[in-house]
Amino acid sequence: MLSQFKKTVLASTLFYIAGVSATYAAEEKQYLISAKPGKEVCVADEASKSQVCVAGGNFSHDVYSLKIDGSTVLKGIDDQLSVGLAGNYQNRAIAFVCEAQNIFPKETPEATLAEVQRLMPNSPPERIKTIAGLLGPGPMGMEIGRLCKASSNGQAFITVQVMFD
Repeated sequence: MLSQFKKTVLASTLFYIAGVSATYAAEEKQYLISAKPGKEVCVADEASKSQVCVAGGNFSHDVYSLKIDGSTVLKGIDDQLSVGLAGNYQNRAIAFVCEAQNIFPKETPEATLAEVQRLMPNSPPERIKTIAGLLGPGPMGMEIGRLCKASSNGQAFITVQVMFD
């Protein structure tokens, strides 16, 4: 009986690891776009036939939209997308969230640079250095971007790093 218990635990562990690995692999591909004030910028994922767009506001809210097969499925302003939107597309539950990426200065400029790199792994090195340089000593932080994810049944099908110019 103990042997059967060990086999069950081992099998469960392997299924869990495979599930985590599959989820991680699905989220590895991350697109990068820069929001432009007054313009809509989009990035498309051919495999999922989806598109994430952001229309940068001129001193107002940015508007984010998720399109699938060319149809707008979910759309909202940055405040709404911080908590996420939910909807349906062809009888599939769809979730769309764009979390703010805030950063505060660290103890040293090197630590600040490392934190910006951690938050924005796909950003160009020059952009990372510029952002880290803007964060001087003190308590003031800044929103450096948003990480948008669209998912169906808990599986992300498009992930987009939105940078602000």
